[in-house]
Amino acid sequence: MNFKLLKKLFVVFFVPLQIFASEPLCPPCNSFEKIMGVIGQSGALNWFSKNIHAKGEKLVFDLLKCKPEQASSEKAKILAEEAQSAVGIIDKTRHLPLMSLPLRIALLGIQGITISSSIFVDENLFDFYTIFNEGECKKFKLDVGVPRCVLFHEAVHAKYHDSSLILLFNIFTAASAFTAAKYALQPISHNGLRNVLKCMIVAGTVKYSFKKITRFIENRADREGHYTTACAQCVRESAKWRELCKGLSVKDGDNLVEWRGYLSSSDLNKIANDLGEKRCAYHTVAH
Repeated sequence: MNFKLLKKLFVVFFVPLQIFASEPLCPPCNSFEKIMGVIGQSGALNWFSKNIHAKGEKLVFDLLKCKPEQASSEKAKILAEEAQSAVGIIDKTRHLPLMSLPLRIALLGIQGITISSSIFVDENLFDFYTIFNEGECKKFKLDVGVPRCVLFHEAVHAKYHDSSLILLFNIFTAASAFTAAKYALQPISHNGLRNVLKCMIVAGTVKYSFKKITRFIENRADREGHYTTACAQCVRESAKWRELCKGLSVKDGDNLVEWRGYLSSSDLNKIANDLGEKRCAYHTVAH
């Protein structure tokens, strides 16, 4: 591969990623996000997600002897269908099935995960949500806006095939870093030292890239998902819940914004203000 081409690819992808993933609330429209949006909804990525990545995930589940269970909550299934249609997945055959998040993962404070073949959600969000914090067990009855916003967030991940995008982005990063390191370390004659340095460069680059791309996609999913709910009250309920989670150290508390790119409660309240008087069917009935 041409080294000059690698440098161009670095400028095109990694520099914008560094810039646009730096602030918690990124601008809604920028060239890099539009490019990533086109890639995420492309037929090529959809094919890779369905025919390669999904089969790989199934193989992992089989090896771990872990069989995902369908979500039992009808309300959750209805919300998941609504969310996937609302974010722009018009083709119903592309809708991902809703699965129940395993308890051992839910206990880590994770409320939803989207992979190429399924959306997993903690069904406690639709009943009494339990938090274990410093030896205490606390239960909360959540407003409908919280699980609705969680499912809209996950639906955006499904729309852009984010799990497959992360995988391919990291493969591209590793290949680029390996090739660049190969050229850069040519003056070193000792093979052992050269290989160790090469591995360190690749590992460090992939770790940095993973952090940035994860931050970007989580920020996009949070922002687009909350706006697409088209309900100011749902977003306010989500903001209130996120502030509570921060206080209880759910999902590492402050790291929600600083490391993972999720929106803060104040960012969510800004979105609620932008939505004005808009209400979903659940809150229209309530009022």
